[in-house]
Amino acid sequence: PVVRVFFGFLPTNYSNEPMDQANILSILVTLDKKIPVYVCERIYPAQSSLMILSSNQIIKEFFRLLRNLVYKKATQIILQSVRMKSYFPTYLHEKMIVIPNPIIAPSSDGTSPHLAADSIVPIGRLVEQKRFDLLIKSFASIAAEFPDWHLHIVGKGPLLQQLQEMASQTGFQNRIHFLGEQGNVAGILAQSKIFTLCSDFEGFPVALGEALYCGLPVIASDCLTGPQELLGLSEHGLLFPPGSDQALSEKLRLLMLDSQLRSALGARAKQRSLQFSLKKITELWLKSFEIINISK
Repeated sequence: PVVRVFFGFLPTNYSNEPMDQANILSILVTLDKKIPVYVCERIYPAQSSLMILSSNQIIKEFFRLLRNLVYKKATQIILQSVRMKSYFPTYLHEKMIVIPNPIIAPSSDGTSPHLAADSIVPIGRLVEQKRFDLLIKSFASIAAEFPDWHLHIVGKGPLLQQLQEMASQTGFQNRIHFLGEQGNVAGILAQSKIFTLCSDFEGFPVALGEALYCGLPVIASDCLTGPQELLGLSEHGLLFPPGSDQALSEKLRLLMLDSQLRSALGARAKQRSLQFSLKKITELWLKSFEIINISK
């Protein structure tokens, strides 16, 4: 009852999943039951639901300390990247294991809309984190140079109207398309020339992995965390500093001009995706549960 009362005031309409709240509750309600509890952080921990409840630094620090204190009782803490470890105190590191998302074939349910021959495609929720505003601004800044290219935005969310108005103000609204949520992601990616991800922060982005699986050249923000773990230091795709529309415009221009570079990056992207196969990631999960042993 104390746990329910304490957390009952927390809002649930997050753009970020309240995984940290579920983790804390799970540990607290099993403290006296000797039940193993494996907790997961699925986004950069500084941006989890508890950390964005308030801009007040005292409240933020309270929740950070609460999470760390409770996590000491977890059996294991599963993160999606090594860089997430740096956010947590060292006394928790011995409990941590890194298991990224698997990269699997994207959904092919239903039909997909027809895209322009030269298409840039981002996929994600239309929320501030994903920075579609940055992409629209960057595309608009070079659109006159590339009259055949179009931007097709896949996803739904609360910023749809705001982003549509922004696209209209660029003067290129006939080349910036909002496709909404799509079931046949594979069909859309198959028609795309470039995939982009412009987020301010991530965990381990599924859509970026799907683009790699499909052999697309990608441009992604070097945010914490995910893109660098997938792309390396631009070996398997191009990275740009988060929030920099100028840098993004330069990367877009580079790929839009050079079909050979697009082909080379696409081939490296496909090869990279094999390192995150479902089989390999499943083995890591099973190892964490001590169900099987895998060789190093």
